[in-house]
Amino acid sequence: MTDKTSNPIELKIGPDRYLGWQSMRVSRSIETMAGSFSLDVTDYWSQGGGGAITGKPILPGDACQVLLHGQPVITGFVDEAAIDYDSNSHRTKISGRDKTMDIVDCSLRHPPGQWNNKKLDELAMHLVHHHGIKLVVQADDVGKPFDTIMVQTGETMFAFLDRAARSRGLMFSSTPDGDLLLTTPGQITLTDHLVEGVNIKAARAQFSHKDRYSEIRVIGQTRLEGDGDSDYASPSVVVRDPSITRYRPLVIHSEISGTTVDFKARAEWEVMVRAARGSKGSITVQGWTDQSGKIWQPGRIVTVTSPSIYLDRAKMLIVGCDYSQDLSGGSLTELSICPPAAFVELGSSSKRKSRQPIPASKVFGTSKSRAERLRAESVSDWSDL
Repeated sequence: MTDKTSNPIELKIGPDRYLGWQSMRVSRSIETMAGSFSLDVTDYWSQGGGGAITGKPILPGDACQVLLHGQPVITGFVDEAAIDYDSNSHRTKISGRDKTMDIVDCSLRHPPGQWNNKKLDELAMHLVHHHGIKLVVQADDVGKPFDTIMVQTGETMFAFLDRAARSRGLMFSSTPDGDLLLTTPGQITLTDHLVEGVNIKAARAQFSHKDRYSEIRVIGQTRLEGDGDSDYASPSVVVRDPSITRYRPLVIHSEISGTTVDFKARAEWEVMVRAARGSKGSITVQGWTDQSGKIWQPGRIVTVTSPSIYLDRAKMLIVGCDYSQDLSGGSLTELSICPPAAFVELGSSSKRKSRQPIPASKVFGTSKSRAERLRAESVSDWSDL
């Protein structure tokens, strides 16, 4: 039995558990389809909780699982093993990713290359089973079937599934068990309250208008009522961002055919998401677990109070989690956060659900200086900065 107190980090390969890490970093995010890990190891190991013995070689392609305090965070394969030694030290660095790494890396070559009248989950299940990966659906509605969707030449499975999911307002990522997750983020709200000066070790925020536009026009293709293959129209819809006062137009060609309602929803989503993603930050906390004892996970909502970055009991979405440990800082988790509206459900029809983003709270009026107070009082949401 592994001692989870003295050996909180485990790399499991088959029946063997490798312990004794010098440093570790594990990254998970709702924006990536495969979590990753990197471990620095000594040349002596404890296996299965026994004494220190020389470890078996760890090789690229080995099926593996990374556990923190006995909870899996990565289930996949070793990508690389690097050995470095001199007269004073001998180190091995092991890195790898979730099983879904093959979806990210590989070209999509499964026939027929074009599907008609298929839903997103049906497409995903058809494709991923070739790689021995399960599909986990955590969404109330996967949207209407695609009339027609085609694979583009040289397209990876990740690129294909990602553009299909975006057109339905959903996201693909991976589970700690290495399976493919289809979800709408923000369905779970944690009871944790992260507070500046209490349980927040460090924080940073960045506000940008770089990817925002005064108006976004979406141009698509709509099939008309007719018998010929050429019976198509190309409608366009414009939605404006009132916060951008300069003339900054953007034209987007929809990757998926649809109706005017679909293209309007896509344009609205682009405006909202670009506004929300222009405001992002990170919170660093001690340890890897929330107050319930579970490993921090992306896709959850957490309450944050930090006057220095203009947040007062604001409901923020955890976009990613970076778990780390080294000899100097101990175990830390860096939570990447943004307004929940950054990943609001798009939907794809006039009957789509109205999923309203959680409103951000008014920021503190107790900043460090009068100038900061006046700035904070003028801001009601990170999207306004």
